[in-house]
Amino acid sequence: MNRQTTWPAKLLLFGEYSILLGSQALSMPLSAFGAGFRYLSPEQPDLQVATESNRQLGELLDFLIASHDFFSPFLELESFRTDISGGIYLASSIPQRYGMGSSGAVCAAVYGRYGPAHSFDTHNRQEAALLRNRFIRMESFFHGKSSGFDPLVIYLQRPVRLDHRHEFVAVDLHELKSAENLHILLADSGVPCSTGPKVSEFLDQFFPGGMITEPGKRLISMVNSCIDNLLRGNPGDFGHALSHLSRFQWETFRHLIPMRLHPPWMEGLESGLFSLKLCGSGGGGFLICFTTEKQRTEACFTNAGIPLIPLNPSGMAGFAGIG
Repeated sequence: MNRQTTWPAKLLLFGEYSILLGSQALSMPLSAFGAGFRYLSPEQPDLQVATESNRQLGELLDFLIASHDFFSPFLELESFRTDISGGIYLASSIPQRYGMGSSGAVCAAVYGRYGPAHSFDTHNRQEAALLRNRFIRMESFFHGKSSGFDPLVIYLQRPVRLDHRHEFVAVDLHELKSAENLHILLADSGVPCSTGPKVSEFLDQFFPGGMITEPGKRLISMVNSCIDNLLRGNPGDFGHALSHLSRFQWETFRHLIPMRLHPPWMEGLESGLFSLKLCGSGGGGFLICFTTEKQRTEACFTNAGIPLIPLNPSGMAGFAGIG
């Protein structure tokens, strides 16, 4: 068993949906929220929530047992069963259905507690591919189809890029020239969202019959351009690519943007003051806001009555302007 006690949330900067089409992706752990195992106690104030978590872990166990031949070689399913009977649950501050990886944290926590105890080499591509495949199967319990990216980033607890070779690579986000004066903030829609149905709708629209549509190819190109220019230190090209992606999402995924976020999204497109993009599946939850004018941007959202949360993603100390 892994001695890790708390598992962070994640922030998928780029790659939501498009990762299912084969685009690159960039994600990082977010220590502002976290999850860890606890045991039920009759006097605890959140007994109902804890009991529900215990029940859901039981359903996850049933799912894992149903694919016993796949999961039993690397997960201690009997130990998991014993702990569930003993009242184990996952205490989590990660907002559910908000695009912060709440289901990925469950997978990472279960794997960390009941999976192999050996340390993981982040530079070993073969190990990364193996671990991702396991997480794909585990997280499919929650979403039906999963990229495995969220639980991988949470488990490794460091920024990770899915590169053009479709391999996961740990990245260093320190001292990026493209991030000078760049601020990343979360806009809270105040509405939870459910991922599963939206994934199916996206695949029907952009990947019908296993063939990527032309809009899907455009989406892949824009996402890859954002990631490449951010990591290569090209601030001008990054801002240009980000603006294109924001406009594409506005024109194509407008039904996934909560109505109260429509005015600021349009203001960002028209003024160039900031750029908004989906965070997770959309339909609610958080949206990601990029800007080099933090105070002016905060004023816009304050006037619209929309909470804006500055970020300090873990693993990003020294990333200029964050938070």
